[in-house]
Amino acid sequence: MPSQRRRRAGFSIFLKIDWNDACLAPERNARLVKTASKWQARQPVYKTSVERWRRYEPWFGELREPAPAVGTPAPQRNHPASTS
Repeated sequence: MPSQRRRRAGFSIFLKIDWNDACLAPERNARLVKTASKWQARQPVYKTSVERWRRYEPWFGELREPAPAVGTPAPQRNHPASTS
């Protein structure tokens, strides 16, 4: 498993933002958090939830399919509510 530093550095590269060591301890950030999950935002990052998403994998369905490229028209689907 990659170290937290490597994993977060990867995010900063992907997002094209500069690295800051504060990324290693987001719970220490004193900025105001305006979200219903502000308690979670102040919790340290922990390893117990790694791969926890797999519990819900059977319900992902088509969400597991890759997203279309930006600018690609969305596929047309027949929705029961839209058929007459």
